[in-house]
Amino acid sequence: MKILFIGNSFAEDTAWLSADVALSMGIEKIKVGVLYVGGCPIVKHYEHITEDSPVYLYHLNEGGGWSSTPNFKISDALRSDEWDWVVIQHGTNGGNRYTSAECYEKLSPLIDEAKKMLPETTKIAFNLTWMGEPDYRHHEIISYGGDTALMREKLVEVTKGAMLSDPKVDRLVPTGTAVENARTSQI
Repeated sequence: MKILFIGNSFAEDTAWLSADVALSMGIEKIKVGVLYVGGCPIVKHYEHITEDSPVYLYHLNEGGGWSSTPNFKISDALRSDEWDWVVIQHGTNGGNRYTSAECYEKLSPLIDEAKKMLPETTKIAFNLTWMGEPDYRHHEIISYGGDTALMREKLVEVTKGAMLSDPKVDRLVPTGTAVENARTSQI
């Protein structure tokens, strides 16, 4: 399986564990790439792909550990292999942590641009991320009165609406739901 993430630190965190999850599912060989720009929202990923900007730190693991290459372009990563999945994710630089529909306006055009460089068989997924710790003093959490549950509810509502209305998204990956469930469990 070959998976390429286009995202930020949430993508890095998710990708680090992807190989372990794949192995637990019986997938013995996995290649994972991560295009990283800190906090990068969808609108910026769209600008980076259309302007062919070399702004990403590209992490790659082909089974022997991680390597990192600075000043990488989305186009180079997309064309570097026949990816099975490209996983897109929103960032936090917009100040609203993806809880408004406007955050997703460039998702469909971003997918269109990516698909021009991908095999027809490549699937597109969206990585639903998680909230900060409840006592985390980030301005986005403060804007919800510190109520991360309310913020989470709004995030899921808006993200599901954007993903379900876009037929180009093959899968919504609920990574954030898994993290939040783990945080609230007895573990």
